[in-house]
Amino acid sequence: VRALAKEMLERAGYSVLIARNGHEAISVFRSFDSIDLLLFDVIMPGLGGHGAMTEIRKIQPDIPVLFSSGYSKDAIHTDFVPHKGVMLIQKPYSSDQLLHAVRRALDS
Repeated sequence: VRALAKEMLERAGYSVLIARNGHEAISVFRSFDSIDLLLFDVIMPGLGGHGAMTEIRKIQPDIPVLFSSGYSKDAIHTDFVPHKGVMLIQKPYSSDQLLHAVRRALDS
């Protein structure tokens, strides 16, 4: 899913950085000067998407975040979504749905 999302976004002209888990995502974030949006799966190995977002927002509090999940909104912990600048896209999603969600998150 990660590789497919990357391909969809790159075809639309976005630059995409990949991380296999939340800890790696934080490391990648710290390694680059400008990241405009975080796209996390809710469930990731090691440190999940919410934990990674929390750590990254200590560095850049206003960064928009788009979460992806195969779970329904009702199945996600109640204090998880919504937070300011946090959006959720349900899996499976089409390329158009992903691109629309990314654009909305960037414009928020």
